[in-house]
Amino acid sequence: MRKILTALLLLLTTAVASAQQDLFSTDSYTVQPERIGFVNGVCKINITLHVAPKSFDRDFVAELTPLFGWGGRSVIAEPLVLQGERGTSFGRIVSFKNGADLTMSMTLNYAEGMENGKLYVAVTPIYDGERVNYTMVEMPVSVDRTPLLVYETAKDAHFYYFHGVKTGDKRADKALETAAASPSADERIEALKAAIEFVPENFMLHNNLALNLLDKGDIEGVREELRKAFELGESPEVATNLCLLEFSQRRVDEARAYLTKAEGGTYYKEARGNLLVADGKYGYATSVMSGLTTNTSILAHILNQEFLVATRLLDKKEPKNAMTYYLKALLGVRSGNQQMTESALRQLRKMSPRLYDTAKRGGDFDSCQDLFQKIEQ
Repeated sequence: MRKILTALLLLLTTAVASAQQDLFSTDSYTVQPERIGFVNGVCKINITLHVAPKSFDRDFVAELTPLFGWGGRSVIAEPLVLQGERGTSFGRIVSFKNGADLTMSMTLNYAEGMENGKLYVAVTPIYDGERVNYTMVEMPVSVDRTPLLVYETAKDAHFYYFHGVKTGDKRADKALETAAASPSADERIEALKAAIEFVPENFMLHNNLALNLLDKGDIEGVREELRKAFELGESPEVATNLCLLEFSQRRVDEARAYLTKAEGGTYYKEARGNLLVADGKYGYATSVMSGLTTNTSILAHILNQEFLVATRLLDKKEPKNAMTYYLKALLGVRSGNQQMTESALRQLRKMSPRLYDTAKRGGDFDSCQDLFQKIEQ
């Protein structure tokens, strides 16, 4: 009897293993390649898996779970439970024997590195109430990082600085003269702090201190001083600065809140244009930022396929930083100008190895791998 039970168990295990091995084999499914685009850092994607007829000899229950993994991290969507034709108790009813088109929805919040990730579907078959080890099905999906460049281009934004401030306090004004004459950010910061000691209610001084802290990369200090400045003066210029700061840090909701208080500020159109690009409203953004030669304006024209305008803006933009050359390379790819792409990438490699590496890994430059090899020889 024990030998018979052992033989039956072995036979059942072999059958399950065979079913698992055949489950969603490369002959039994097809998927449509998708390119994920993010709007405001969020992407909603529908994944469709086509199961060919007669792929399986029986119906069963299955759970399909989308999984996007990158850099040791992952995003897992809610599983889609599929019930064979004979069951009606839960989930979605499909016929595995006759073939099916299975669609799953997934929401992704962008994080750095996701462009190197892969999208899988974990398929967990359930036979007679028992879960079988799942099979990972790789989906040919790539991430379109290009719209997210707006957060990088926003770092080139213009911040409003109050020049020639006079407080009426001799000690504070003396410190401000020192700040205005000093080429050192550290000296300017100390002089502004000294002036604020004498006139702490002057919102312009807090604003100017914030922008000097920005030169040092002290984002939390910048945010604190700009908030103090806005509380004291509620200036549209300060609100615009706060909007641009929060947007460059991908705090879109905070940026949007300050934009409502920034109308009339010198760089209001620039701040508004950033948010329009993030919302995917490229045409509207180009209209709002018409005439601006910022990196964000150039990006908006590229995304809106206004290549001639983008070229003119690139030629006019001064100073040109690493992000400008990234955009020039991007324009070259999208407009089919290989000479422009190559010259821009060479300059980008000198100015910012980080952004050069981003271009090398980014989907927009997939067709340029031979060009990268040529540049690196």
